[in-house]
Order: sequence, then structure tokens, then C-alpha cells
Amino acid sequence: MPRKRQPTIPPLVARAAAEGWHKPLLAIGLEGSANKLGVGLILHSPPPPNAPSSSSSKLEDPATVTILSNIRHTYVTPPGEGFLPSDTARHHKRWAVEVVEKALKEAGRTMADVDVVCFTQGPGMGAPLQTVALVARTLALMYNKPLVGVNHCVGHIEMGRVITRAHSPIVLYVSGGNTQVIAYSQQRYRIFGETLDIAVGNMLDRFARIIGLSNDPSPGANIEKEARKGTRLLPLPYATKGMDISLGGLLSATEAYTRDPRFRAENPLKKPGKSGMIDKDVRRKRAEEGGLMGDMVNIGIGGGGEKEVEVEEARTERKEEEEDIITPADLCFSLQETVFAMLVEITERAMAHVGGREVLIVGGVGSNKRLQEMMGVMASERGGGVFATDERFCIDNGIMIAHAGLVSYRMGFETKLEDTECTQRDIYLTSTRVTRSAGASATGGPASLRTTTTQGGGDHSSTPKGTPTSPTTVLVDSLHLLASCIQDLSSAAVLAADLEGVKLSRVGTICLLQLYAAGSSTVWVVDVTVLGASAFEAPPGGGGRSLRGLLQDAGVRKLQGVYDLQLVELAKREADQPFRRQRFLHGLNKALANLPDGSALVNAKHAGTRAFDLAKGGSYTVFETRPLAPAILKYAADDVATMFRLCDVLERGTPPGTEQRVLRESAKRVVAAQSPAYVPHGQHKALAPESW
Repeated sequence: MPRKRQPTIPPLVARAAAEGWHKPLLAIGLEGSANKLGVGLILHSPPPPNAPSSSSSKLEDPATVTILSNIRHTYVTPPGEGFLPSDTARHHKRWAVEVVEKALKEAGRTMADVDVVCFTQGPGMGAPLQTVALVARTLALMYNKPLVGVNHCVGHIEMGRVITRAHSPIVLYVSGGNTQVIAYSQQRYRIFGETLDIAVGNMLDRFARIIGLSNDPSPGANIEKEARKGTRLLPLPYATKGMDISLGGLLSATEAYTRDPRFRAENPLKKPGKSGMIDKDVRRKRAEEGGLMGDMVNIGIGGGGEKEVEVEEARTERKEEEEDIITPADLCFSLQETVFAMLVEITERAMAHVGGREVLIVGGVGSNKRLQEMMGVMASERGGGVFATDERFCIDNGIMIAHAGLVSYRMGFETKLEDTECTQRDIYLTSTRVTRSAGASATGGPASLRTTTTQGGGDHSSTPKGTPTSPTTVLVDSLHLLASCIQDLSSAAVLAADLEGVKLSRVGTICLLQLYAAGSSTVWVVDVTVLGASAFEAPPGGGGRSLRGLLQDAGVRKLQGVYDLQLVELAKREADQPFRRQRFLHGLNKALANLPDGSALVNAKHAGTRAFDLAKGGSYTVFETRPLAPAILKYAADDVATMFRLCDVLERGTPPGTEQRVLRESAKRVVAAQSPAYVPHGQHKALAPESW
């Protein structure tokens, strides 16, 4: 099993991600996971200095995205034939240099202008992936550029989001190698449902070969064209299994109709069935010559691009006296209607589960107009809408890899040269098998999406029994996760909480609310930037409860660290050294170091602090930037995850009455912060109160 790669964060890149970048960044993206070789150049420009710190939509990327070029060269085989990995790799090897040169020429740039080289690292066909990765490594080494490996699936989704401006949609990803229903949650794309055998695009391609349809420009496009002529809906297996679907039996049943005596093939030169063996030398020569499509095409945002399949409304009603026959068009029509209905059903289930209203369709099959139409009917009935793109961006292309890679690079990710091996399997997306929590509604109730929690030792006298030392962090950025959060915290007797944001000491903006209940295995980081006011309202499936009610519940004891954990630390130092009246608080790290994993906690705290500390060149806007930087998420989670253990360490050296003293001084500080003379930033925030 391939090992999981951990992206590195170069110091300069990490600093740029934390502070925001001040110059445009240019990326070149290379895609070659299947029979399409794509290269694109994209430019991300920072927002102007006078732009507001947050856009009208908190989920929108503040960068201005400019597509400079998007070149694609497709390996097309004759009707009835597929493409083998070895032949596809030969095609990519033959055309890689020319496609890269054409992309640079169309963009009016050189490799010296490029800031980062992005490439598809998987999933996909092994040999083509390795070929493109080799090209990417070569470019990076020749021109001393950093590398970013991109997940092919994430590339499709991110490209769809930037083109359609979809904010937080349920994603239906349908292509030749993937069929998945996906939603974004906890800094990950989570798979809610998928095919159990073959992908929908693969099924359509195989059936196109069975009935002898052309592979130019793609089998799926020609099936769509034929389906428009179909007049008969034939019975076929409808295999939805919960959130998943099965397509192998559907393909076999459709193929069986080609052996029915009523079937009439429209192409007499091609008989239904398996194609014969093709000579190996013939295949190699064809691959090196580019297949049947020898011209590169610019599929950039300006239009043009590959030849489009002319789709005419040719369906007419059969007369009753017509002969009882089955045509290839009827089979294409029946196959499309059945499989698309299955896709619409599982997508609607995901929408009901998370309370979403937007659907984004990505992947090569996503350009099918009939699929978009059927999905649009379902979404409109739920008060929502469908977002989709045309074949320029649905079908594999280099610009989607460039865009997704550049977003990652801006956030501080880079792939080491030794970690650029490819994988045919998907190791980035997280498969979420939804299991309903106790008391959840039978229709769309909250579900537990937690990962495995590492239980640790370190049981202290005042630490509530059962509180793990290494809880799981969950970023709450959707209503269904908010419901799960409330459900987990509703039975808490003791609660640790903290806030992060911009200018919080006065009239600032709350960005994150961290909550951790005694005995829980989960630290909940509520993304107030994304959820807005709904973060404090009762979510669907939450049993009518809300975070506002939970925080205002007098029956729940709030950990003293909620008010100011640093004052607890100060109390300990005052007790240990009563004659040393140190006013600056710099002893918290010493307390952290006393914990079993203290060194890691101190390092994580320093990494997060560097990102927003003004004195160190940081900016508080990192709390508003989405996606949230990993260092900030860990910093925020650790603040509450360590409260129970840390307060126990601190309280061991404090005299009786310390807790009440801390509460009184914390209240004074809150009053002082409301004074017009109070400056929200500065070292004075870390001073001991004057009464001490």
C-alpha cells in the first residue's frame, strides 16, 4: 500500500501564506491521468490594497484568477477500441514537449516566469501518470521551480468552483474513472456515496465500443448525441444501494439488448460485440502519431476548443403501426435515463443529509446536458440550483491542475522531489461512511464523521475522568456538523471554550469558536466565518438546541481557562515566586512543557503565533482566510484541547482562592477593554493587572 505523503512547508512559502502574498503568482499545470494530455497556465493576483479584508462571501478566494492558456491533446482510437495505459503513455511522451511549448507561447510567458510546477499525482492510469510526473520533475529541476502534486479529483472540483462561483455545494463527480458524491467538511473533501464497481464514464465508453460509436471527440459525447434520437425507454436494472450505486449489471443488461432479435444496428460495418486484437506495432505507431486527433487545441476561457458534437432534437414519436425494433439510439437513451436517475437520487440524499441547496457537477460526464437538466429539476424542487461547466473545464485539462496546485502552494504546501511518486488509487479524499448518532432523525439527522481518536495517558487529579489527551479535531463548517457538535456537547458538565478572530478585545470579528467538553473525544472548532450567525442558531437535526443556549446555560460549568488561561498561569508564578513581580506573561510555555507531549504543543503554538503576531510580521487576517491554514487550525484546537491538563499543572502550585481571584481580575480586564482609550493590540495585553 503506498505511503501517505506529508506535504512540506518551505519557510518562505509558509510566511507568504500567513502574511498574504504581495505579487501575482503564476503556475503551470500538467494533466495526463488518462487519454488527455493537458497543460495550462494560470495567474493568481492578490486583491488590491484597498480591498475589504473579507469578501461578501466568506468562502470566495480573494485572489483574481486569470487563465492564460489551456492546451489539450487527446489520444483517440478507432471506433470499437479503447486505449491501453502503455499506448496512452507513449502518446503523452510523444506530445509533452510540444504541448508545454504551445501553452507557454499562448500565455506569452516562459518557464522563468513560472512560480510553481503543478502535476497530477493521482488517481489515474499508472503509465500516463508516471510520464507526466517525469515531465513535471524535469521542468522543476531544469528551471529550479517548486513542485506541487495535485489530486485529480480535487482539481476537477476546485476548477468547477472557481468557474461557477459555487460556494459550498454538494459535488457530483462523474468521469471515466470516478463516480462519487462529495461534500467539503473539516478541511477535507468527504465521499458520501460512490460506485461500487465501475465508473459511469467507463460504463458509457464501454457501451459506445459495443455498438461501434466513434471515440472522436469522446464516446460519452456520441452516446449523448444518439440518446437524443431515442424514442423507447427500455427496462434496465436500477441499482442504488443507500448512498452508493452499482453499474456493472446495468451495462450487462444494456449489452444484452444488442443480442435481442429486435435489435437493429445502424452501423452495418460494426457488429455488436468485442473488438478483435490489434497488432502491437500498429497501436504503438498510432499512439506516437497522436491517434486520430493530431492537432492541439486551446480550450481556454476564450472559447473555441475541441470540436463540439452537434446535438439535434431528433426524437420523434413512433407510430403505432411501426415495427417493434430496438435501435442503438433507444439503448443510449434508456441507458442515460436510468443511470442519470440513479445519480440524481444519491445526490439528493446527500443534499438532504447536509441541508445543502447547491449541486456542482464536475468530471467529463458532467458536461452532458441531459444530466444537468435532470439534476436541475431535482435541485429546483428543493429550492436550489445546479452549477456545471462545459467540456472545456469538465473534461480533463491542465488548467484545473494548475489552479488547485497554486491554491495549495499559496497555503504553504510543496511536494518534495522524493515524494512525487504517483498512485493509481485515491489517497487524498476521505471516505466518510455515515453512521447515525444516537437520537438522530431517520431522515437527514446528524451523523458522526469523526476519525480515529488516539487515547493517551496523563490522567491528572483535576482532569475529568475519561478526557483523552489527544482528541480528534473537527472543523465545523456545515450545518450537519454543527448539529453533531451540539449533540456531543449537550451533555457536558464542564466545558472549555476559546475564541479566535480579528480585534476580539473590542469590536472585532469572531472567526473561530473552539469547544471541548470534559470526557469528549472531540475538539469542535466552529467556523463562524463560514457559518455566520447560523453558527449560534439551532441547526436542522439539532433537536432544537443551539450553541447560544449551550454557552448561556448556567448549569454547565465553564472552565476558568475560558476567561483567561494566561491569568491562571500568572497566578501560579505569583505563588511560586511571591517576591518577583514580573509583569510580562512568558511562562505559559514552561507549563506546556510539563505535559507529556509538551514540546509538540509548544512548537504548534509558536507556528500559529507567527502567522498572526504583528510583531513577527504576521496578520490577524489569517483567521479569516479560507481554506484555513493548518497551523492556525492546530493552534486553535490545541488552545482548548490542553486546558483540562494544563490547568491541572498550573493549579498544583496555586494557593486557595486562586480561581476566584482569576475570575475577578479577568472581569476587570474585560471592563478595561471596553474603554475608548484601550488599544486592541500591543504588549500591554499580556501585562498583569495593576492590582497585582
